[in-house]
Amino acid sequence: MSHKSMYTVLMKTNKTETGIVVAAKSKQSEYRWAFVRSITGQLDYKGKVEQNEDSPLFSGPVTFALDASPFFSASWYTWLPDTIPSRFSIEVRGENNMPDSDMFAYLTHIGALLGAVESGDSLLAAEIFNRRDMVFMKFPPLTMTILEPIAVEGLFSWVWARFYSEEIEALAHMMAGKNVTPQSEWGVVEAFYTAGKDRLYPSQLEPEDFDTKGNSISPCNETPEQMMIRYFKKHRQTKLTVGLVGTEFNSWSQNSLNYIIQRVTKEETRNLVINEPTSQNLRDKLFSDMAVSVQAEPYNVHDKNAVAIYLEDLAGRASGNYGTVRAGYLRRYGAALVRNAKPHRYNFNGKLSRIGNSIDGRLGIVVEMVI
Repeated sequence: MSHKSMYTVLMKTNKTETGIVVAAKSKQSEYRWAFVRSITGQLDYKGKVEQNEDSPLFSGPVTFALDASPFFSASWYTWLPDTIPSRFSIEVRGENNMPDSDMFAYLTHIGALLGAVESGDSLLAAEIFNRRDMVFMKFPPLTMTILEPIAVEGLFSWVWARFYSEEIEALAHMMAGKNVTPQSEWGVVEAFYTAGKDRLYPSQLEPEDFDTKGNSISPCNETPEQMMIRYFKKHRQTKLTVGLVGTEFNSWSQNSLNYIIQRVTKEETRNLVINEPTSQNLRDKLFSDMAVSVQAEPYNVHDKNAVAIYLEDLAGRASGNYGTVRAGYLRRYGAALVRNAKPHRYNFNGKLSRIGNSIDGRLGIVVEMVI
């Protein structure tokens, strides 16, 4: 069948719907998520689809394709894992034009958020949402559905493991039902709390969901800290991505990271010209396989809830001396929640998640920890 004939069949089969696929590529994988626009202009999210999805909406000829925004550049990072996609595109089937600017902006940017959720990076999801929150809140139900799998973790990563003082009041107002911010203007706290509410307050209550007086726990009689501690207690394993603090006072950044950067700079220039990124591949393996230790410090005289993060000493490894050195700490507000929720746990599984470069220091060192 010719391209024109296939297109005619598609249009006859789906007179009222337009199939839209947002695609994301990482170094090793490709992900695809489907949206459908009805003839009335309603946009609906259909979830993840495979490359050969058996539906004329998503397997027919592409009417037109667009590049989409990644919200970040790989050059911002000293290292990004293979699981985080950095190339995004949009495929439209059955429609020659994008109907309006709001839908165009949403579809152009939603791929980066979907990619962060897919990769399990709760902090990156919050960072991406924060950069274009007004775009995402043009279609609140779709965005809430997309955020739901990572919303609770993202709330912790953003509020307690990063800012806290700027965000805790907004969260308390949301929990008490006092928030007056229009939905179209919701930021990370409002959106992530709403998207994660069913997980934070499941409909089927258990004995531990009641206080000592037998009253059920609800947002009205629970502080934000109590809410997160209860959630962590109820779940045996919660994966979080958190940015480290205090990295400038510890030796890993100055010694190990600078050592690796200096060693590969000349080789990367050669890679740029001849497109044989041998040194980059070796560095990716080095970082992805790096030994990481997330360990409580109840003996810390400054903070009994302190949680330190140790990374492999790369400069020492190069000289044959294997071991880890302290790279930084989990922010004290987040550490207090973790230690109160898991008082008998002193070590948590961890791995390196990504490393920001020295130009944009706010990205810093991000690790994944399982509590």
